[in-house]
Amino acid sequence: MAVFEGSFRSKSLEMSTTVSVYLPYDNAKYNVDNHPLRTMILLHGLHGNHSEWFRKTNVERYAQAYNLAIICPDGNNSMYADTTYGENYFEFITSELPEIARELFNLPTDREHLYIAGLSMGAYGALKAALAHPERFSKCFSFSAGTMLGNPRLTAFVGANETFATSTFAGMVKGAFGPEIVYENPNNIYYLAEQCDRSLLPEILITCGKQDYLYNENVHFKAHLTELGIPFTWKEWEGVHDWKFWDESVKLAFETFL
Repeated sequence: MAVFEGSFRSKSLEMSTTVSVYLPYDNAKYNVDNHPLRTMILLHGLHGNHSEWFRKTNVERYAQAYNLAIICPDGNNSMYADTTYGENYFEFITSELPEIARELFNLPTDREHLYIAGLSMGAYGALKAALAHPERFSKCFSFSAGTMLGNPRLTAFVGANETFATSTFAGMVKGAFGPEIVYENPNNIYYLAEQCDRSLLPEILITCGKQDYLYNENVHFKAHLTELGIPFTWKEWEGVHDWKFWDESVKLAFETFL
């Protein structure tokens, strides 16, 4: 196996950015005939960076067994949005990053062989990408997603709560989505689920720990998908919003879907 870390100038972000890339190098001891090389974009959470998945989980070892290449971008605290007061991070992860994976690392990025996944803010970003561009990804794995992001009720909560109204998080929300959000917007995954082409949707896995502070948000989004008739797999077990749960989640995703 091999891991690379490097920077390049992004056209979407109009600045230099850093990625970590895992390649299942020298995979002869595994049955690669049953596991053709595939590519997964793996997104970090709020306050994270491109290196966290490799530093804090066993995702490299899990990916090796399935001949899966992984590319982890640096999303900062952008909510993986084309931000109102910043850079185009959604365009970056859905359009430019597959191009980088293909051109710099010769990785497959056709729909059948391209997946997207993430944790917390990154899980929200993965769901948003899968619902907005189902023609680009064949699998989506969401772990402890911030499903409320991009939804008007989040800004209503932020605006009404004095603590959150003056918090750094509130500033990030407004910087990404703007001070005023309507329901029909490209960052609201509830709205995207209603508008998406369901015949093209990728396989979707959603996991959340029963003690996670985002558990109720995930249950609420689960109910929305069920009401719309959108197929997905739901897994829950004892756990909180931490790396132990996310390590278990990514291992489960690979064992179940790869």
